[in-house]
Amino acid sequence: MWTSISELSHPFLQDNHQALKINQPELASRIVAHRDRSDIFVQGDLSKWYACKYAGPSGEFLVHGRHPLEEEIVRFASPVQKAFSEGAWLVILMGSGMGIVLPTIAAYLEKHHRGEPKGVLGLEQDPGLLCAGMCLYDFQAVLKSGRILFAVGPNLADSLHTICERHHPETLEPEQMKIFTGYRVDDRERAADYEHAMREFRKIHEEKRKLYFDLLRSAEQYWSTFSGNIRKVWTHVNDDRGDSRILLGLAEGFREIELESNILHFRDRLFTRFYRCAHDFFSFQPDLILCINHSSNYVASFTEPVPIPRLIWYVDRPENTVEVPYHAHDYAVCVSESFIPEIERRGGRAIGVVPAASAGEFEKPPFHPTWKHDVAYVGSVVDHTTIFQSMDSKCRSWIEQVVETQILQPLKSPTEISAEISLESASKEKLIRLLEQHIPKSRFMSGDRLIEYFIYAEANTRRRVRMISALQNYKKLGIYGPADWARLLPNSTLCRCYLGPIQSAKELGELYRSCKVNLSINSLQGFGFVNVRLFEVPTAGGFLVAEWVPGLENYFEHEKEMFWFSTQEEMPVVIDEALVDEGVRLATISRAQERIRKSHLYQHRAQMILDYLTQR
Repeated sequence: MWTSISELSHPFLQDNHQALKINQPELASRIVAHRDRSDIFVQGDLSKWYACKYAGPSGEFLVHGRHPLEEEIVRFASPVQKAFSEGAWLVILMGSGMGIVLPTIAAYLEKHHRGEPKGVLGLEQDPGLLCAGMCLYDFQAVLKSGRILFAVGPNLADSLHTICERHHPETLEPEQMKIFTGYRVDDRERAADYEHAMREFRKIHEEKRKLYFDLLRSAEQYWSTFSGNIRKVWTHVNDDRGDSRILLGLAEGFREIELESNILHFRDRLFTRFYRCAHDFFSFQPDLILCINHSSNYVASFTEPVPIPRLIWYVDRPENTVEVPYHAHDYAVCVSESFIPEIERRGGRAIGVVPAASAGEFEKPPFHPTWKHDVAYVGSVVDHTTIFQSMDSKCRSWIEQVVETQILQPLKSPTEISAEISLESASKEKLIRLLEQHIPKSRFMSGDRLIEYFIYAEANTRRRVRMISALQNYKKLGIYGPADWARLLPNSTLCRCYLGPIQSAKELGELYRSCKVNLSINSLQGFGFVNVRLFEVPTAGGFLVAEWVPGLENYFEHEKEMFWFSTQEEMPVVIDEALVDEGVRLATISRAQERIRKSHLYQHRAQMILDYLTQR
């Protein structure tokens, strides 16, 4: 029985729409607009076979005949997968239709080419066909992966021109792109439209590639005379990542000390970020690359042949970052001296200690007739229930022991604890295989590092949940962060305090200002250094109660510029003391801002880094 899109129940459309918005928000809105189409019909036992047709005033036209779903996927996916395995970076699928084959291709890329900038450009004239697919099938994983880029609309040549302008495929050799046909070969009118679009694409690619070669020649000439004098700084940031604010702040700090600074912003997760990075980098021709927590070979591998310094700022323990070999021109600074041995063990060059800082956009604390929260906490937790359910009893018992010991002894590393509480090698191998299935970064980690990463994440989560649970008697408590909080908080009272994730830096600053007390709880891997929140909250005009770390008194004066606690038992006592007197809180914020203004701005850190690089 044939059913029109307008009659479908749309079980997956809303979730697919939200997933598509992550990477192509404009297209997502256009796709959803076709959900009431009455001229596109589908039929079939959708887990086994399907068919699709147009049926309008001018008659019927079969878009896709009845084929077994598994056979259809194999027929289209196999040659595409083969092309990727033989060196293709970009596969163009002319006539992606309902997109049935795309999840299989995306899953293949994630498994066999993780970390490589490879993906599919799906062309489709009629957005209604993609809408039909999104109504009937769960495409969330493929859409969130960033492996698929769509060009959709009746004028495919224009859509492809826009793709070329935004995503810079001219950074690829023609041999790195392969084209496959998804429409019926006997559909002559449709074939002519797609062939015309591809002719236009090849023409645009050839023209832009000539310009790109000119760009590369210009850059090569510039760097061939590089004297070591740093005048231009380049980086790229993902706006949805927490550490993007730090990298952005440092780049702005260099601008404040009168260096030219270029920051490429990403708001999507598409595989074409690599192409856009390369084009932006060679256009700007910098003297210094800024990276955070990772080797430049990991975050900017396209810069490998360029003979300029790269500055890596470790604001997290190196043990918790992807271990990719350093570039010959990589130089590292870090927020804690305790990071240096691990950087050197990895073959890196640590040239100094640079603490966290503030962007310096100071806000006055407002006077609220009604405060949003008495106490607010923003932080991340991870629900590992699925992993624990898959563990055997021996591994689970060992993890429980090590995690609980880590919570009690935060200044010890999991490596030290694991040496005291051993796990037999066979069980250890089983645990590593299990974690590899669930942790995306695993391909960049040794087995020991992967276990350590998991222990930290689980110990942090448990500790944060327990500390926040100790505050359940505060009526105006606000908890912000990932949805995993709702699954991990121990009772309904606390679950009602969970209010979802913070969506932007602006929203975060507004939250800091609108709460009587903002709480900072250290991550276990951050017990040896002062984290960035201690600078950001006062800068935003918020009052902070922080968990003490060694050396904190070197940055702020206790109970004059900042309040802090040392144990979970002390935490509510210090919070209660701070809640009593608004005047004390406002005066504390003012003094903290003055200290930050004098000593702890990103421009201060940029100058420190420049001095270190000059002395190297």
